[in-house]
Amino acid sequence: MFRLKFLMTATLNCIVVHPNFSVRQVVKNVLEAFGWTTNLEGSLSGALEKIRSLDGFELICLSLRFDKKMVSSWIETAKSTMKGRYSVYSALASKEDRSSPNFEIFVRKHFDIDISENITKDSFGSIERKIRTIVNQKQTERAIDDIRRQLSRIINAVDLMSQSALRNTLAKSDLNWRFLESIHYTVANSPPQVKYSYIDLIKNELITRARPLEEDENPPVQSPKPKVHFLVKKF
Repeated sequence: MFRLKFLMTATLNCIVVHPNFSVRQVVKNVLEAFGWTTNLEGSLSGALEKIRSLDGFELICLSLRFDKKMVSSWIETAKSTMKGRYSVYSALASKEDRSSPNFEIFVRKHFDIDISENITKDSFGSIERKIRTIVNQKQTERAIDDIRRQLSRIINAVDLMSQSALRNTLAKSDLNWRFLESIHYTVANSPPQVKYSYIDLIKNELITRARPLEEDENPPVQSPKPKVHFLVKKF
């Protein structure tokens, strides 16, 4: 399933992508002072490989010293990957970058936030909570999308477990039981928006699967076992 980091105090992962080693090191030292785990990379291709191969980064700090067209293309590619889709993208901007007439338009189009290359503990401390808030929003989006992708499996697991319960053969070692327990644990420890979306998605899926009676069709006197049995568990 999915593992999410919603706590404002959780240790989060960041990759700093900048061609200058000294700048990378300064950003690393500041972020680690706030508890971030930081990975450094000097090239766009190397950073993309790390995003694809490692566990993922909640924050991606990308230098604007790279060619702007390359930056645009790189971000588009990174966001097309599952591990880069829900990251927060921050521009690492120099004074020269900020003096560019199209700076604000470019940053708004491609990034969630921007950080100065001359970052200090004070300057990062003033925006760190905002970054964590955006991380939480991205993680919420990820959770809801993941539930949507798993929806058919969730409904089918509930159905199979319910049928096993009717036959008195339900066991907690059952794979469907363990799968639903993992779903419940994640949703129970998620923000309210994820819980509401979880219930709405299941409700809408059940409504979609339900077959209304035709006008000339009478309900059976003795209904067969339903194909879907809804299991409710309090969060």
